[in-house]
Amino acid sequence: FLHAFALGALVLALCSLILFGVQYSRALDETYAALQAEASYAASGLEIGGIRYLQSLDNTNRVTWIDADGEVLYDSEYPEGIANQAKDREVRQALETGSGQVIRRSTSGGAQMMYYAFRCEDGTVLRLSRPLSAVRSAFLAVSPGLWVILLVLLISAATAFRIAQSIAGPVNEMELEDLPNAAPY
Repeated sequence: FLHAFALGALVLALCSLILFGVQYSRALDETYAALQAEASYAASGLEIGGIRYLQSLDNTNRVTWIDADGEVLYDSEYPEGIANQAKDREVRQALETGSGQVIRRSTSGGAQMMYYAFRCEDGTVLRLSRPLSAVRSAFLAVSPGLWVILLVLLISAATAFRIAQSIAGPVNEMELEDLPNAAPY
């Protein structure tokens, strides 16, 4: 019973890890897709309305507008300005290939962030970022599934233990002295 239970628990744990890994990866992909779409819309708005458009955004994401040399033209979280961003990987990727994305610790805020940078037609870069904690909280929304799996595991263990006891119990209670001597085969 213990070996079968341990094997079942191991298989269940591995399946849970795979499920949560797939879910987390999916949450990251969906977040990057949302950042990409928002960057595209913001770039169009920036083209039409300039910096006023960026200032009018009521966005949960941080928006940074960067020139081709890495100088920050606008930042929604740090209006007083931040250091040159030319060395940031997502900015370099955007300047070279048109877009770039990365997860890294913010040099200005210190939090783990997801960045998506998009090169505008005028050669500037529009970068949107979202805290990785937002993705983690969305991922943790599936954590009740873990509790359900644990509950199923405990119920199945208790049921399997009772069944094993009902089968093996009478055999274990038999006194070997009371059995008739059987001839060896």
